[in-house]
Order: sequence, then C-alpha cells, then structure tokens
Amino acid sequence: MTRARYSDAPSTIAPGITLRGDAFADADLAIGGLVEGSIRCGGTLVILYGGTANATIKAETLVIHGSVVGNVDVSNKVDLRNGGSLIGEVSASRICIEEDAFFKGVIDIHESPKGTQLQTPTPPKHVLAVEGSSLVDLYDSQAEEEITQGLYQTLPDDQSTWDASFPTVGHKPMQ
Repeated sequence: MTRARYSDAPSTIAPGITLRGDAFADADLAIGGLVEGSIRCGGTLVILYGGTANATIKAETLVIHGSVVGNVDVSNKVDLRNGGSLIGEVSASRICIEEDAFFKGVIDIHESPKGTQLQTPTPPKHVLAVEGSSLVDLYDSQAEEEITQGLYQTLPDDQSTWDASFPTVGHKPMQ
C-alpha cells in the first residue's frame, strides 16, 4: 500500500481560516478559507469551493472553484470552473471559463512560457482566379512554376489514363 507523503500534499489555507497580508508558496497552494492581500505561488494555486481570495495573485497556474476578486497574473493557465467566480484583470497565456462560471473584467493573453508554446503549422496558400479576372495570369504563372518544381503530377487528357490513376474518382455514366 502506497501512502501519500506530507510533502506530496499542497499547502492549504483551510476553511474557517482568514489570512490578511501576503501569502507566499514555492509549490502548490490550496485556499479553502479567506485570503486578503496578495498571493504569490510558484506552482498551481487552487481556490477551493467556498474559498475566497480578495487579492492580487501571481502564480504559475490558477484553478478557481471559489471566488477571486483582484488582478491575476498567471504564467500558464487560468481555469475558471463551474460555480467559480473571478472579478478583475487577468494576464495569462491561456484561459478556460466553464459553463456556469462567472467572469467580469479584462483578459490579456500573452505568449506561453518558453518550451510550452504550441506550434501551429502554416497551411499552404492557394490563389484562386475566375476566368476574365486580373488574377488569371498570376494564377497560371504560379501553377506553371509549381508544376516545374514537381509539386503536382500532370496527367494526359485521356480519360482511361485518369481512370487508371484514380479509379475511385473515375467518371461513371448515368444509367
């Protein structure tokens, strides 16, 4: 049987406890009581159901089940859960607001910390031109250049060659 070590559990400000001033945590922190002032958390800060933070918050990740009133600066993600509320200015790389959560304020999305930024491939751009438009010559020259670069396979106009190359696309006469 594996037992959880004390160091595995996040530090907790339990329900019924009020902390006025500055709270600092090097690792994860859970708040079930009331914190008024400022909170700096080097890990994930969780505001539990019934927990309240009337504070300026700086954390790596913030998960809100309870209530936060104040400005929030998060390096990773703010996760506002069902039933949670957040009033204030938010600066984060990502934010998720679930249904039945309450948010009032301003959101500033910034870049993810180095190494966590998602890479989105850039789709190729294609030029479309309608016969008679000024883009037809541009389209024709671009298509010719791409064909000479070997980006496309050209097939003869012979229908049997087309059907042999692409049997599922072939023309079938209507009956």
